[in-house]
Amino acid sequence: MTGKIFRSTLAASLTVLLASLLVITGCLYTYFGTVREQQLQAELTLAAAAVEADGADYLARVRDTAERLTWVASDGTVLYEAQAQELADNARSLWLYLHFAGEYAGGVQPTTIDGRPYKPLFPAQDNIHTLEQVRDRFLQVFSADFTDKTLDAALAGKDLLAYNGDIYAAYKKTSGEAAYNSWVDHVRDDGDGKFTVVMAVTLPPDAHTDYVELPAERNAAGDFVFTDYPYWDRSE
Repeated sequence: MTGKIFRSTLAASLTVLLASLLVITGCLYTYFGTVREQQLQAELTLAAAAVEADGADYLARVRDTAERLTWVASDGTVLYEAQAQELADNARSLWLYLHFAGEYAGGVQPTTIDGRPYKPLFPAQDNIHTLEQVRDRFLQVFSADFTDKTLDAALAGKDLLAYNGDIYAAYKKTSGEAAYNSWVDHVRDDGDGKFTVVMAVTLPPDAHTDYVELPAERNAAGDFVFTDYPYWDRSE
């Protein structure tokens, strides 16, 4: 009988304790949420005043702080860092296919054409076998002017050619030591719908970081593309 009373009392006590903890946690969550909201409102008020005074320069100076601020144009146009990183990754892949085919052969052995080694520009599963298809793929990442300039230069230098029903890229490798790493450091709004994706690049031999600016804007389809691509590594 005593044990039964003890178990009942213990169960009731634990229930009260658990209910109390839930109530306290809920109150604290609401309180700290309100405090955080007030802090953000105060910070945004200060940031708005600073941007009105200094423009985008202020955002560039505070990009490494815990709070990330994005300047949205009056028409709603904004290039988010996640978009910029995806665009940068796609651009790098195309650039490596075209200019560093020997480094990224994917196990494909080079084919000798007119005494020079080549490999198919794209993997077979991509089903890209004409210059028109190559141009369409580049236009997904680069502007029309930059795409045509890049492909025309590659064709003129015979770094790119049509052969045996496919498009081949010269089997070139990196000249010197390649960069260790690269990532989007921040995106700068240059106004009038134009942006600059600032890449941080870790370079040999001392692993110092350089910053490379990649200009971007919307194409006719409304998608962001790079209008120039000063890649940091050099090919043979």
